[in-house]
Amino acid sequence: MSIASTPTLCKLNASLGLLGCIDLPNLGAVVKLHVDSSAQMVYVVTKTKLARVNGSSEDFGMASFEETTLPVPNVLCAVFETSVTKKLYLSVETGAILRFDLNVWSMETDYNLTIPRFTAARAGDIDTEYGFIYFASFSNPAIIAKINALTGELSGTFTVFGSLSRATQLSVDNNGRDIYVTDYANFVKVSAPAPCPRFCSGKGTCKFGGECECIEGWQDIDCASLVCPLAPVHNHSTSTSTEMQQCAGVGACRNGTCECYPGYNG
Repeated sequence: MSIASTPTLCKLNASLGLLGCIDLPNLGAVVKLHVDSSAQMVYVVTKTKLARVNGSSEDFGMASFEETTLPVPNVLCAVFETSVTKKLYLSVETGAILRFDLNVWSMETDYNLTIPRFTAARAGDIDTEYGFIYFASFSNPAIIAKINALTGELSGTFTVFGSLSRATQLSVDNNGRDIYVTDYANFVKVSAPAPCPRFCSGKGTCKFGGECECIEGWQDIDCASLVCPLAPVHNHSTSTSTEMQQCAGVGACRNGTCECYPGYNG
């Protein structure tokens, strides 16, 4: 892939060699190249444009392509999620994270993620095993932001103290879940925060540090259990109580059903 104002995209095969090249006129310097194998599509991101090229063409030199101008400040870093949501996350020079929907080929105007103390990121990658996107700020010290790739919500941030500053590259080891970050002179390995138990069973949001925040009606560390009815806490000294607890405080909640302690029923 050329980085000229008119980049050239070439397709090679390990056995057959060069299968062809195609010019992408006036696209500009390339920020990110991504291959979606399932859709046989190649995506090219520059500071101001996005192009997709049909990678299934037998004569790649004649492959069809489509481009669009990105209505955003200059793109500094791009991360694709093409296995489930078909989204493109863009770090722009204002410091915000924006999102492009590859399904409908347009920007999501209602998505604008601004992260406190986070300057524009020039490095990012996706953890395809656990479904998180990481961006590293171009600042000193570097701050790494963790984003839920399915919802687009910020899961948290953590600071990389030490010799690293102004991160230029970030890569996630999906097997060991380590994050490797470099700047102009240093190389740092950090451990990714733990994933949430059972990914919150689809009934909650995974918060930074591996803790689930369950939606209403669900509970436990993995949000897998139904809550039990609330009732006034049983009080031996009075017949009334204003405090409310599950199972009135005299029973154990088992996935939505109260199991009363000995001597209690109801």
